[in-house]
This record gives sequence, C-alpha cells and structure tokens, in this order.
Amino acid sequence: MNYVTNGDFEVDTSGWSGARATLAQLTTDATSGRACMTITADGTTFNYARYVIPAPVRQTFTTKVRVKSPTGTLANVRLNLSNGTDEAVVDKSLAASEDWVTLTVTITPTVTADLNIDVYVNYSAVPSAGVLRLDQVEVTYAAG
Repeated sequence: MNYVTNGDFEVDTSGWSGARATLAQLTTDATSGRACMTITADGTTFNYARYVIPAPVRQTFTTKVRVKSPTGTLANVRLNLSNGTDEAVVDKSLAASEDWVTLTVTITPTVTADLNIDVYVNYSAVPSAGVLRLDQVEVTYAAG
C-alpha cells in the first residue's frame, strides 16, 4: 500500500504544500506517466515540499522518491521523513545535468503521530534559488 495518494502528479499537486517554495505540475518531463512536480525555491533558506500522512500505525516505513535537477541548476537535495520525535534523512547533491535519481529512506517510528515527507531543494542555511523535479513518491510499510 502506498500512503502517498498523489505521488505521481498526473492530475495536479494536491496534498502537497510548499515552504518558501512554489509547487507546480510539469507535463514535459516525468519518470513514468505524463507529469512530475517542480519545486522552485524562493531564494531564501531551507526550501521544501511537504506531504503529511495522518498518524499511521507504528511500523517500519520506506519512502522512495525520484528527483532531478534541471539543466543549469544544482540541488543539494534532502529527503526527510519525520514525525516530530523520530527522523530519518538522506542527502544527495545533484549535478545540473544528472538524470532522474532515486532516493530512499526508512524509518520505524517510536510514537504514533503524523508522518511528514519533506523534500528540500537546497538544504542550506545559505539563501539560494533552485528548481527540483519530483516524481514517483511512495511510502510503503514492511508487512510483519
């Protein structure tokens, strides 16, 4: 079961919110299907897109996302999965010409709380602009 109901962005970007970033559907590039989402940083710091999974049962979750930095931009991408108590993070620097890359992170929450998926364009305290493409977001759990 994928807990992200709109991880392919085929219709729009509903369910996602931006922090110091603009989110938009893009239909000219995707890993599969016809669309992906762009996250455009506003030139400040810690710009990201967020998807919230309401208080799932405590179990081991794996999150996979496909990311791409369009030509001419460099992204210091961070995939952060957290619930306010527990956190799992993976960082990746994407070259401007790099094709789609898969990022994966796993977490086993110790408390029952909303689970946030945060995808940062530039995880930095240094103000910067940038664009990141995001597609095929999934959060699944390990059946036990």
